[in-house]
Amino acid sequence: MPAPVLEKEIEKAVTDYAKQTGWSGYKWVSPGYAGVPDRIYFIHGHCLCIEFKALGKRATKLQHINILHRHKIEAHVIDNVTEGKYVLDEAREKWAVSDSDTVPRGTKKVP
Repeated sequence: MPAPVLEKEIEKAVTDYAKQTGWSGYKWVSPGYAGVPDRIYFIHGHCLCIEFKALGKRATKLQHINILHRHKIEAHVIDNVTEGKYVLDEAREKWAVSDSDTVPRGTKKVP
């Protein structure tokens, strides 16, 4: 099967991977405000935003300003699944999040 190249295919594959590795991910829809990233991912008190693009495409000027410069949170523009997985894995490692720190969806962490 060829690698996904459409934006929605890349976003779905990366979001599926995020869920498998302990992230909570949400689609960000902001009516009346253009240039926000496609997804917000959370893990163990940390936040990461990703703007997905089709393979080889780039963020618009407005997206670049809003996503990468305006806010002081980690944000990335991703155009392939491998890069998306890498960004999520690197963030987990940087923030020292282990599998024991995460709780699968639908369960409660008991102290």
